[in-house]
Amino acid sequence: MAYVSVANESENSKYLLHFVLIFVSNAARFADAWLKGSKRKDQNLNYVILGFVGMMVSVWTLAGCILAVEYKFHIEVFAMLYIPVLCAFIAFYSMIFNAYKDLYLMLPTENRPFFGNKRYVVVFGLFHLSVAYGSLFLTESWPLCCLLTFASFIFLVNAWSCFFTDSYILCEHRRYEWDMKDQPTDGIICHVVVRRNSGEMEKLPIDVQFDDKLNTSILVYRVLESRRGSRKED
Repeated sequence: MAYVSVANESENSKYLLHFVLIFVSNAARFADAWLKGSKRKDQNLNYVILGFVGMMVSVWTLAGCILAVEYKFHIEVFAMLYIPVLCAFIAFYSMIFNAYKDLYLMLPTENRPFFGNKRYVVVFGLFHLSVAYGSLFLTESWPLCCLLTFASFIFLVNAWSCFFTDSYILCEHRRYEWDMKDQPTDGIICHVVVRRNSGEMEKLPIDVQFDDKLNTSILVYRVLESRRGSRKED
């Protein structure tokens, strides 16, 4: 009976592993096609939100894998999940990576999570702190779990602030810090209003655009020489 139980568990693990690999493979293909299909020269707010959420899910999945392996639950499956999860993390990170864009986005100072006292930052911080504290008693890998919990907190508050911001700023890249003093100051090219969070606003001031009708072709900005040489033509 013990042999049959072990055999069934092994068979179930194979099916689960097969399902996970198919899911990860299809998700990777979808993400690759999505990113390649985007020819925008500006950083997209929705991609940034998805990137932060994806990285948060990735670190929680990685923490779950650590606990599963430590408690010997489908070890062969969750041990093999480490690499796909890390690959997924890198893929989601590429969505917030702005070096390959001519214009990067920046939230207004008052909408940034660590500017002033934000209630959601305190709530999420207490939740993640309690999880990190609980990991001290659940696993011997608590230092890694605490690190992953801290990363999840950072990703979550950034995703939250990006999702609920009513506007953001598009800026051009500058090579050196002192170049930020050149006109336009701080490299600010355009203010963008997020329509879903802006209420019933109809008319916008000059040089301000809605995010769903953003037209970067009318914007005047500089491209760094290193970026100009490596950028692919659309």
